[in-house]
Amino acid sequence: MSLRRIDLRFALPHEVRRAAAIGLEDWSTGLEEAGVELSAASDLDLAVAPVERANEVLGLGARAVVLEGRGGAGKLRNAGYAPSRYLPLPTIETPDLLLPLEHGEPVRYALSTWRPAETWPKQVRNRALAALARLAPDPRPLQALGLREAGPPATLAAAARYDVPADAGWFLTLGQGDNLTRAVFHVFAPGSPNPGWVVKTARVRGYDEPFAKDEAGLALVQAAGGAALRHAPRLLGRLEVEGRHASVESAAVGERLSTLLARDRTHGGEAFADIAAWVSDVGEQTVTAGALDDEVGRLEREVLPSWNASPRLLSSLGGLPAVLQHNDLGTWNAVWAAPGEFTVLDWESARGNGLPLWDLLYFSVDALGVLDGARTAEQRAHHAVRLLRGELPASQTLFETIRRYVSELEIPAESVGPLATLCWLHHGLSHVKRGETLGAEAQVPPAERIAPIWLEDPLLGPGWDRWRG
Repeated sequence: MSLRRIDLRFALPHEVRRAAAIGLEDWSTGLEEAGVELSAASDLDLAVAPVERANEVLGLGARAVVLEGRGGAGKLRNAGYAPSRYLPLPTIETPDLLLPLEHGEPVRYALSTWRPAETWPKQVRNRALAALARLAPDPRPLQALGLREAGPPATLAAAARYDVPADAGWFLTLGQGDNLTRAVFHVFAPGSPNPGWVVKTARVRGYDEPFAKDEAGLALVQAAGGAALRHAPRLLGRLEVEGRHASVESAAVGERLSTLLARDRTHGGEAFADIAAWVSDVGEQTVTAGALDDEVGRLEREVLPSWNASPRLLSSLGGLPAVLQHNDLGTWNAVWAAPGEFTVLDWESARGNGLPLWDLLYFSVDALGVLDGARTAEQRAHHAVRLLRGELPASQTLFETIRRYVSELEIPAESVGPLATLCWLHHGLSHVKRGETLGAEAQVPPAERIAPIWLEDPLLGPGWDRWRG
């Protein structure tokens, strides 16, 4: 299961080593997965229960208590704890957003800017919730946290060395992935309507790989300068909190592109054009001749054998320039505020000398799918194949975008099909590698489902020319 179920633990000013969970099996399982000792003895760092069993859990005398359900804050206050209320969205069982309701500006920003609802009635509801965050009675099942000794979250306290204020407001995004997906604090200076920092934290102890890769990727951005640097966050520092790795970056201000494309076709179209043009700009500014040897060698060793693909597929790459490649440019990794104002996030997969066209193709297929209303992984994978075959109205948008990129970077037309093939074969193995790191089967995202169809479909494959119009 995902550790998102227990991520309220990151709001505590101390680490959780020993805990008790009464009547909440998901919490018990999650805490065990996180390496927390479950005990009913004294000296507990945390105790958790539904509000109906408040008397039992309060009797344990833990340093911190979580009560789930309505009215938990009052019971905690009566028992001598300093209470605060949290709203997990979309549900208390599977949250991907955690809102501290006492933090008015962060809640407002989260619901009106970062992730506004897709429909008008839900937007009105969210505005009302944001406006009444401090005053409203519990509108739905909440998580109430009580502390014997109040203080900021331990991760944010540690981030003070990078000028994160001790009294900062925040909300927490939890992602929708597996246990290796990082939780992210969006941090606000007191009184500020917009975040100034993000603090990323690993869910499990000892896992530093994405932080080291982020640092390396953002160093490539720094070296490239220009368009890449203008639209990327700045790494302010790395830290470790009780064995959990974390990092501090400058915050991206605006709406997640994945949400914008789904709810607003007009502004979504503007954002798509903005970022597609940016990919071309980055390519033009970072072209490096004769620098693809390492990447070609990697593809020959690690990618082609997994698909029984011929090394001849690489023969058309001779003479192509290398470019700075983000290498995970999905809609989940971009934030857009207004024309020309956007930030591309999470550079942990970046390559300084990557293949051209990959970022544009990966981004365009994902973004146009969301823009066309494809929501589930199956719908988006099906949409991607039809889009690439030229069967959808959006196909012409894709093909025009590719033609413009190919012209600007002077890529030979005969190289486009092989470049696209290598793109999908590479991404088609990402979930396999993640599963090996996770030690369990990983989810298969939409883009990673394209490769098998691409190799078999006569309209696709290395000879793909539908993009020519």
